[in-house]
Amino acid sequence: MNNRQIWNKKLVIKEILYLKKANFPLSATDMINSKCRLYNAAKNYFKTWQNALETAGINYQSTRRNNKWSKKSIIKSIVALKDNGESLYAGDMRRDHSKLFSSAGSKYYFGSWIKALKAAGINYLPFLRKRRAQIRKMYSRKRRSQFNDPALEKAFQLYCHEKKTYSGVANNTLERYQTDAFRLQRYYNHIGIKLCFKTITLKHLKLYFLWIKNTLEISKCSIAANHSFLKNFLNYCKACNFIDENPTIKIFRPHFINNILVDRLSEEELLQIVEYLKERARDGSFLSSRNLLIFGIFALCGLRLEEATRLRTKDINIQEKFLFVRESKYKKERIVPISDTFVVWLKDYLSKRKESRISYLLLREYNDDRIDSPGIYSAIAKLSRRVKLSRRIYPHLLRHTFASLLFEKGANLKSIQDMLGHSSAFTTLKYIKVSTEYLRKEIEKHPLMNYEDGKNTEG
Repeated sequence: MNNRQIWNKKLVIKEILYLKKANFPLSATDMINSKCRLYNAAKNYFKTWQNALETAGINYQSTRRNNKWSKKSIIKSIVALKDNGESLYAGDMRRDHSKLFSSAGSKYYFGSWIKALKAAGINYLPFLRKRRAQIRKMYSRKRRSQFNDPALEKAFQLYCHEKKTYSGVANNTLERYQTDAFRLQRYYNHIGIKLCFKTITLKHLKLYFLWIKNTLEISKCSIAANHSFLKNFLNYCKACNFIDENPTIKIFRPHFINNILVDRLSEEELLQIVEYLKERARDGSFLSSRNLLIFGIFALCGLRLEEATRLRTKDINIQEKFLFVRESKYKKERIVPISDTFVVWLKDYLSKRKESRISYLLLREYNDDRIDSPGIYSAIAKLSRRVKLSRRIYPHLLRHTFASLLFEKGANLKSIQDMLGHSSAFTTLKYIKVSTEYLRKEIEKHPLMNYEDGKNTEG
């Protein structure tokens, strides 16, 4: 056809039939590569190339390049896999037999993998086990009703929603809110009074705090946190005109002194873990390299557990040697520099990480999904037994160790605060626990340490 041909529906159909008669391949890919003007005209008049072929009386499936699949061949392949004892789970099929899986799920054949299993006469219910477990897990996480009063429960749900949406509080914080609310409802059930906005009085709240202190015997730290939750929640209710005044303002927040010292690993223990992980990584397995990288994320970068699960491959700049923490606590973002050691561990992991549609950095063993918080926690916790350390190891312990070692090596407190993502330097100071060796070296700087009989021995 002439390049300057002005197309219409009749000319498009005529040209398609001419190419069909000449045994020219009519797949969409061939048309885009060699007959792009005809292809564009067909899409302009018929919306899709398939509609143009069907208008011309040509079966679209017969023109496709990879046309080895049909309903019969798909069913035959599924039955053969079942007879060979292979797994028919959707995730396993997507990984091991992607072409069969995608063809079965195509709208031209069965529309979904479950429908393909039905057509093959295979009981599909056992292969829904993983999905059913995910649904049960999802619904088990759904927040249950904390208050019996509908109005109070609605206010609590709104309060949690705003805290999550606008303040960006962590899921663990929301779970603590639920626990504190459940305690309050439990107390009112104990004294036989219906909990509602009218019965939340100063007298009842004072008795409530005495009750949780003497009866439940919870720590002063938990009582202070419970007081903060009730004060903030009732302030929110007052702002929404649910109540006239907040009675918790007249109740002093209990003060407590936290005498528990921050725990951390020594430099020798840290090196012992690194040697063990590097020895395991020499076997070339994906899991060993991934566990070494997980350890590096906490020990060399100081990230939180939730931040590690949300870390994506695009968040790490290997050339500039930094990682960008996007989904941090309270929706704060920060940049953390990475060392040459971490870059080596990262490249080793990425070389063994298969191409995946998932953009998250840390994946499960079969690259089918990102690893969750319990999976990372378990990988770190196992190190204590395998390295034969006398203490328990967990991700936040490595974060404390990261901050403490930086401080001992002379890092600026403000720099450590920025790398940890703290809003206040006082929070950063709580993370730091220096070793006794470091304290001995620091005390030697005192001018009277080497002073004997009125003479300075240094002179």
